[in-house]
Amino acid sequence: MPIIKRQELPSLLKGLDEGRAAAVYLIVGDRFLCQQAAGEIINRLLPDERQQAASLALVDGDQEEPGQTLNQLRTYSLFGGRRVIKVSDTRLFHSKVVGKTLWDRALQHRDKNDPRAAARCLKQFLEVEGLTAGELLELPEAAWATQLG
Repeated sequence: MPIIKRQELPSLLKGLDEGRAAAVYLIVGDRFLCQQAAGEIINRLLPDERQQAASLALVDGDQEEPGQTLNQLRTYSLFGGRRVIKVSDTRLFHSKVVGKTLWDRALQHRDKNDPRAAARCLKQFLEVEGLTAGELLELPEAAWATQLG
């Protein structure tokens, strides 16, 4: 899979205009620049607004179920034509390194008195760490430092 840098994006967009599209695009980097590049690619793949409304599926990583996202990506469209699925901030590529960040976010939401957001972050944290809520409650204090950092 070729790596295309930001400076090379115009040539990629030109290729899309000429009908050369890849099956998957993985865009990484600065959030704003990624959103901008994704928007430009989507506009080239689905140029008509009606086509975008019918063929574009948006998946928000904060509220996704990774298994459902994978199933959606593997499923072919029942209708003809192009289908685009934009997955933003997915957890499919999370590693255990992000566990502390998710835990800190859950605490921040708790401190802001936002229990829904705190619960969502805690759920993501448990998934990344491979723990259940019961296992988390039974985890000895000494294991917190070694298991969770």
